Amino acid sequence: MMMYTLLCMIITIVFDIASVYAYKSIRRWLITSAPATQESYIGMLPSTYVNNSQLSSSLSRNPGRSADLPFFFILICVSMILFVLLFQLMTRKTVSYLHEITGAIKKISDGDFQTRIEVVGEDEFAVIADNINRMAMDLEFLKTRELEDETAKKDLITNVAHDLRTPLTSVLGYLDIVNTHSDLTAEQKKKYVEIAYIKALRLQGMIEDLFSFTKLTYGGMPLKKSALDIVKLLQQEIEEFYPNFEENSLTCQFKSDRSSYIVLADGALIARAFENLIGNAIKYGSSGKIIRILISGTDERVKVSVINYGNVIPKEDLPHIFDKFFRVDQSRQVETGGTGLGLSIAKAIVEAHHGTITAQSSLAGTIFEVTLDLISEKG
Repeated sequence: MMMYTLLCMIITIVFDIASVYAYKSIRRWLITSAPATQESYIGMLPSTYVNNSQLSSSLSRNPGRSADLPFFFILICVSMILFVLLFQLMTRKTVSYLHEITGAIKKISDGDFQTRIEVVGEDEFAVIADNINRMAMDLEFLKTRELEDETAKKDLITNVAHDLRTPLTSVLGYLDIVNTHSDLTAEQKKKYVEIAYIKALRLQGMIEDLFSFTKLTYGGMPLKKSALDIVKLLQQEIEEFYPNFEENSLTCQFKSDRSSYIVLADGALIARAFENLIGNAIKYGSSGKIIRILISGTDERVKVSVINYGNVIPKEDLPHIFDKFFRVDQSRQVETGGTGLGLSIAKAIVEAHHGTITAQSSLAGTIFEVTLDLISEKG
């Protein structure tokens, strides 16, 4: 704006100088072409003033000064008008751009965070427009994140209420039968109590999953890291899962290209992550008859692959396999159901250790791969 003001002033001054020069030239030409002597000029005055020596002297000294006043008055007025017109002409686009920026700011303040301003040029107004666009994008992201968090909270409550209701209803139902039916035999009572106990254990596991997921998601679970041998950990996990393999008629094959891989990790949490992956492989891979757990790595990282040969996960479901409460349609059964948090918890644990977890599924098998950093020999 300062540049436009100076430019308008310069143009106006040049116009004034040119106008004064033209006026003086024209006036000089008129005087030269039609000379009027002092005597003839004075002769036009009444005789009363002819002998006035003071007037005669004044006219002889400044014969045309009073005649210049109207010209300079008009020149000042024209100069002011010219300055205003030039300033409006030069700043028309800038003023329009300022109005656009002001309107965008008002829309953003009213909550329309999708508003964007076209960035024109590279001046200070372009910088302002670009910063406003960045602010609007940040606000839009925060608004979207807030809505997603609110939706997630509602989904959490809905899914938890639904998932906990089924085993809780079963527990209450079987205990009510035992309590109200006095004609039951001791064997029947024992059977119903055992069923209620199994349902209660399932309920406990779901609640533990829920608490674990909440703590991992919101950073409420501190990591107690120490040196941990992944090979020995998985060998122990496989031994503990042996009854589950037998129950589901599964064979587990374990193979590692090294005898030891040492990572810095929270042993309990990492064990929980692999428990969830192996349990998931048993749950959905029983029709494949075999589960493979393979370990390989480099000097910097170790990769653990848990492979099952059950039903293939549909391509449209694969990107959501680690989402909380997500289950593929074929798994929505009582025997395979749960909170849908197992893989989400595994992912949260692995990422808390700065590792990665991926899933692939095809006719060649369903593979879950976990990659973790090894402890540096120099560190």
